[in-house]
Parts: sequence; C-alpha cells; structure tokens
Amino acid sequence: MVKLNDLINRGDVISITNGQLNIIPKSGRPVPDSWLYSNQGYLLKQICDVVQQPIYQFLNFTVGRYSNRFDGLTMSFIDLHTHEDYFTIFNVSLNRKTRHGRLTGKRFNPAAKGALLKFWNLSNLPKPRRPSELYKKINIMKNYVWQAEVSEGSKLYTQTLCLANITHEQILEAFSCGISVANRGLGGGILAASTCGSSREQSEVASRSGKESFNNHTWQGVAEDQTTCIDSYGHNKPRALTTTGSNNYDISNQGDAVRGNTFPPIASLKEGKKAKPQDQTNAEWLADYGELDT
Repeated sequence: MVKLNDLINRGDVISITNGQLNIIPKSGRPVPDSWLYSNQGYLLKQICDVVQQPIYQFLNFTVGRYSNRFDGLTMSFIDLHTHEDYFTIFNVSLNRKTRHGRLTGKRFNPAAKGALLKFWNLSNLPKPRRPSELYKKINIMKNYVWQAEVSEGSKLYTQTLCLANITHEQILEAFSCGISVANRGLGGGILAASTCGSSREQSEVASRSGKESFNNHTWQGVAEDQTTCIDSYGHNKPRALTTTGSNNYDISNQGDAVRGNTFPPIASLKEGKKAKPQDQTNAEWLADYGELDT
C-alpha cells in the first residue's frame, strides 16, 4: 500500500524542509497531530524509497581518543532507507581548559573556528550558553533528518552533513518519471551540495517547498516547556522522530537537550484499537488523516 502516493494523488503538498517532514493538505485543514505522530516515520521512509536518496537519522554521539593521538566526537546515524549504520567524526578537545586533566563523561571543547561549530551554526540549531556546553544540545539532532555524502565505507563526509531538504517537486518527478532524482548528477544520490549552506539558502529551499504557506503543518513533538534555549534563539523548534524499531538504535535522550517523549518505532508501533498504518485499508488510513474526498 503506497500511502505517500495516496496523499500525492489527493493533491497534498509533501516535502522535507530543513530536516522536518512538512505536509500541506489540499483541503486546508491541519493534519491531526496523532496521525502525524504515528505516520511520519513511515512517510519519511517512503520518501527515501521513492526518490532513492539516503536520508539519515541521528542516533547518538560518543567522544574519545582515536589512534591514541587525536581527540574526536563521533556522531552515529542510520539510513532510513537501508537501515545501515553510518558515522562521522569531528575534531574536539577532551582536555580541561582551566586546570590539568581530562574532561569526564561526554563533555568536550570544540575548536572556536572548527568544523563542529561551523556545522552547528549553519544548521541553525539552538546555541548553548558557551561552546563547552554543546554536549547538552547535540541530541536535538534526533528531531531532524539529515543528508551527507558518503566518504568511504560507512563514514560520512563531515563537510557535507546538513539538514535534509527534498522538495515536493522532486517527489512528484520521482513518481512521474519512475526514476531516481539522484541520477541528475547530484553526487552519490544526495542533495548535500545543493542544499547545505547558509540559513538564507535553506530558507529559500523552505519557501520553494511551501513551508511559508499559511496552512502547512509541521509537527512539533516536544512541548514548549520541555525544551531548552529554543524560543530565546528563534531557531526551528524540534520534534521527536520515529525510529526504525530496532533495539540497537536507542533514542533515549542524553543530557538536557530534549526531554519530550519520542515517537513510536516504524516497525513496532504501539498496539491499540486501530490497526498499524501499514496494516490499514486505504479507507481506514485516509479516514484517520482527514475526511475522505467524495
């Protein structure tokens, strides 16, 4: 059952804008929060399948010394299409600044002009009070989906990591042509080169995909009073994302970044009175989404 196709055929506008699923119903009525809560992970995976572009979800991060020489921060991701694991590494310092010794836990000091802070600023994510407290914020990345070029094996090229942007037009083209949008010379089937960059450039992508429309609906899965440093900085408000459902991919919140409940796994949605989205008939599924067209 191709449910993404059902929404497209109804005339709804669907995109991934600045790392978040964005739906603008043709009817103008807002998408029910409960419906999007249960279905957004399933739709994200279908978008991956249709456009044949890898989209990554952030899982967690670790810090350590590599080759007994260099300190680093490793971010772990999962490909929503293949469920394969990927990672990228940023250079950081694990040494204390005020006294001798090493930092404990997941604390680290990012370089003032290093790639990690540059990435964070370009992503327009909530800023910590000081760079040394960035470890408290990193898990906000779980609330967005990401794109990046693969460097080698399962390693992502750090400089290309950015919020995912897939326009409604690209989804339509993939459906109508039956071919991968990735075949248009975008380097490894991703849009990192064309969608990464300044906040202004990402805002332009958002505008083209309909994000600025009055009746759009982007689910905010975390209560306003359950986030830190969001409103004060005017950044995109985070929402929790559906995961793959594998016990290997823990999305428990680390630190103080996000304290809201995460979404149910794609493969193991909570049992209830209603069937899982993938087990519902077309009528049942669309009835939950909104009034059926007649």
